[in-house]
Amino acid sequence: MNNYNDVIFFKIWRNHFIRNNILEKIKDDKNFYDSFKYEKIFSCSWMIENGYYLLLKEKVNRGENLIFNCIDSLWETNEKEFIPRNLTRKKFDNGRLFVLDCNSIFYKEKAAIHWDLNFYINLFKNYPNYFLNFNKNETEFTLIEYDNQQALQIFVENFNHILQIESFFRSFEIGSYECSFYIFNKFKNEILKSKKHQSRIWNTLLNHSIFKNEMIEIDLINQRIDFIINKCQIPIPKSLSDVQQLQFVPCFYEIKIYEQKLSTILDCLKTISQLSNIFKSFLKSINDKSYKIKLTKDQDEYYSKKGSSTQLNLELSNINSLIWSLGSGNNNNNNNSTSTLLLLSITDIKNKFTSKELETNIIELLITSEKNEIIFGLYRSLLPFTHHLNHFIDNWNFYQIKRENNYQDYLKIKKHTIITTDTVFHSKMFAHYKFQEFIDDCQDDNNLFRFCKTKDSQINFINNFNKDLIMTNQPKKYNLYKNILSNLVWLDDIELINLLKKPVEVEFKQNEKLLLISKLKSNEMFDIVYQVLKMANEMERNLNILKSIDYSISSTTTTTTTSTTTTNTVSNVTIGNDGQPIKRILEMLILCEKSNILQHFKNNYTLDYLSQVNYIDLTNKTFKFGIFKFVYDNLSDFSVYERVNAWRNNLSFITNVQEFKYLVERTPSSSDYKLPSDNGLSYFKYMVQERLFDLQSGRCSFESHKYPIYQYFKLVKDKRQGKETNEDDIKEEFNDLIYPKKSTFSSYTLRSTFSKICQYNDLDLIDLIFTDASNFTNFGDQKTTNSKSYVQILLEVITSQGDLELFKYVNSKFPEIVLIILKDGSKSSWVNGFYRCCRPVQLALTNGHIDFLLYILSLKKTNKVFLKITHISITFNNKCLLNHLINIDNSYLFFEH
Repeated sequence: MNNYNDVIFFKIWRNHFIRNNILEKIKDDKNFYDSFKYEKIFSCSWMIENGYYLLLKEKVNRGENLIFNCIDSLWETNEKEFIPRNLTRKKFDNGRLFVLDCNSIFYKEKAAIHWDLNFYINLFKNYPNYFLNFNKNETEFTLIEYDNQQALQIFVENFNHILQIESFFRSFEIGSYECSFYIFNKFKNEILKSKKHQSRIWNTLLNHSIFKNEMIEIDLINQRIDFIINKCQIPIPKSLSDVQQLQFVPCFYEIKIYEQKLSTILDCLKTISQLSNIFKSFLKSINDKSYKIKLTKDQDEYYSKKGSSTQLNLELSNINSLIWSLGSGNNNNNNNSTSTLLLLSITDIKNKFTSKELETNIIELLITSEKNEIIFGLYRSLLPFTHHLNHFIDNWNFYQIKRENNYQDYLKIKKHTIITTDTVFHSKMFAHYKFQEFIDDCQDDNNLFRFCKTKDSQINFINNFNKDLIMTNQPKKYNLYKNILSNLVWLDDIELINLLKKPVEVEFKQNEKLLLISKLKSNEMFDIVYQVLKMANEMERNLNILKSIDYSISSTTTTTTTSTTTTNTVSNVTIGNDGQPIKRILEMLILCEKSNILQHFKNNYTLDYLSQVNYIDLTNKTFKFGIFKFVYDNLSDFSVYERVNAWRNNLSFITNVQEFKYLVERTPSSSDYKLPSDNGLSYFKYMVQERLFDLQSGRCSFESHKYPIYQYFKLVKDKRQGKETNEDDIKEEFNDLIYPKKSTFSSYTLRSTFSKICQYNDLDLIDLIFTDASNFTNFGDQKTTNSKSYVQILLEVITSQGDLELFKYVNSKFPEIVLIILKDGSKSSWVNGFYRCCRPVQLALTNGHIDFLLYILSLKKTNKVFLKITHISITFNNKCLLNHLINIDNSYLFFEH
């Protein structure tokens, strides 16, 4: 919408007469679950998630009542998208739970598109209790977390917020670079003139590693250094001595190089190259073999418990020797030396690769010899900068085995008893053919060719294996074949598996067949495996026949046996043979949930499929949706529907409305079905909109605890159609809703029902609920108890939704009942940090509704509320509220730290 259209739209929209007429005309049953009254939309998160940006902008401009928290289950939002927070950010939380939400008003990717500077000006101006007053520091914290420089600039320049230099250090350390650069420019002269500030910057950048039990993401390390050097242009120290109090550990990359993308490796080397002056002494110590690993006190104590100091020193000496070998004086190819590569332009190297190659893992790239040497050179250059007691060992072993086919260091390190690594490198992973090693360690671990993507090497491996398998008399001969077969099935490599030669006598046990089926990924591989199993099955069948004949002939020498007996014996062996995949393959495909292959099996092996289909029984079985989708796509193939009736099972396999709809539309019209128990309200929406008759007729059943939400839908529907002609009809509908004849229902469903009542601003029904509660005085009566609990739940829903106007309405009509609920707090013990707090007060505190809570406290008057700050879950939702309460004069709220 352009600006002109915006103006026209809101001119019309602000006319109450026109707006009400429009809304009245578009009412229908189908939007019962999706519609909200304009004045009942409070949640910023909900508006952003559903794309109502202009609506939010309008409400902010007008200063309407809004909810700024990011989590509120009553708003029926979709699956939340949360922004991952790095570990460095979390250390600044001071114990609170801070969630970065993609539907926050401060999420900059959406803010930059939909909101201008005026939006944030109005936001801060119209909601000062949340963002100004006592919450300026909290607002700054949040804006920096979201790296929203636009909002931060408005906050500082329009609302006189004074930034501190400490915010610069925090912002670049957590990776909020846009905010950091804005703050940097505020203190630029001070930072560039102060050695103290610069030393702190470089300490922050360099004084970390696994040695201090700090895990910092590799991308964050590179980004921070690049930001400081190239964006802020902070001078690089000429040497370590220029940085005060720096405890520098050069091996600060905690990574397995061979698992990283090429671009990540280049970024690491770019960082090292930029800091070459700092690394000079470290590289010199490698070249002259003076470098020695220094353990921290904690590491020394840890390793000392695992073995003697003599053994520890020996193992450290071995690792030191490996690091020394990386020096330029020990490298035959100087083009690969660390010192040489650091002088090269990373840009020049990057230009040798395509954008796709740069985003590919190292393992996948080591295929063509043309670029292998460059990659190995980069790999070797980064090696000394990876953690020396952990990933360096794995990185070294991979390099030696992959490039040099040298297992000596790996085997030597495996004998270490103190400094160990769990990483296993087997020759089959690299396509280094060693038949004896394969015999010694015959495991089906899906690791065949894990570190070798070169097809020629893989083919040579399989050809050599075929030759040795023919020649060997090893007892494990058939297990070796099945091991390779299983790995190739997992790799889904048709060319390689066609090269593999099957021994004639090989047999497959039932669990081995299932294992092969479970690893299938494609129809083409299924065809091959199916033929292998059929051939093995046929061989096994013939062998059993021969055995039975031999047994029969043997029996005739001692016992008179008729030919009929012999035939029966053979027949029984054949029928009872469990090794016939032809009779079990469909069942195995289902058990292994190979829904992508089932239709292929039916289309291409039709006779086999039809001979097995009527033996399938899915009753009370747990499968994913794909299996039932296949069954319902081919329902006519199954002669007994009840055996495959999905609705007789636990419906947890249905994960969304689309899957539910798919099965419903294919269910025979004469059969019933039911609503899934999880997330049932979303399925109700579909039923109301598209299959209402099935609900009304009872064809679609649902659990009784979901009865209230359906009853309320019927009540609203009848109102719209003008069916209620008198108060008695309304009262009867009301009684059906509040006191159903069916069994008890969950409080969750009742809350959802009341949530819908509040969203509809259904004052008639709300009045009835409160009136009903005021009619009972006998508190021993179950109906009275229920009535009181319904009123309490309704007040909790109103509070959670932040509907202050509705709460004021209820209090104006039923002040005695409201006061009873507000005084009914936990009187004898602390609960989640609250003492003498009724549920509405707790919810207002938890959700951070400042104005709401202040209004409730003004009503309580007599009861004091005690809070233990240390026990309350402090989140972004309520931190602003707590800051506000601590700083205002309130005689009804007491804090205990």
